[in-house]
Amino acid sequence: MSVYYSQTQWPSLARDLAVLTVPDSPLNLEDILRAYSLSKEELATILQNPNFVRLFDREISLCEQAGSKVAVRYRATTLSQALSEKLFKDAISGIMEPKDSLKLLDLLMHASGVMDEDKTPMAVQTNVQVNLPLPHVEKLSHCFVDAIEAKSDV
Repeated sequence: MSVYYSQTQWPSLARDLAVLTVPDSPLNLEDILRAYSLSKEELATILQNPNFVRLFDREISLCEQAGSKVAVRYRATTLSQALSEKLFKDAISGIMEPKDSLKLLDLLMHASGVMDEDKTPMAVQTNVQVNLPLPHVEKLSHCFVDAIEAKSDV
């Protein structure tokens, strides 16, 4: 089914078209049209849709925020995604050793942000009781006498 009829792929189409606008882009229009099964007329119609224009404008602003290396980052992200999908298929099919599958799982969990320590803090509380000797200082002796008397009243 063409992306023209299915809006679920519009965010990735908007990202690809935004990357197409940056210098040294690894993409060209023909590759995008082929990947999304679109004709130039269908793409022109999608580009006139206000919802798609909003997605496209957001992706353009993200590209501008990413700086001059956005094309390189996009290519690296695309390649790492493809590699992780291939390794995931290998792990599921049993081609990969179990310890390597666990390493891949850890890598994918970190890449997805699930295991990001900055974003998922864990609160740990430990109660420790330590008997400390009371200091024998003349200036504070009245405090200790008051505390001992109050405790014996209870």
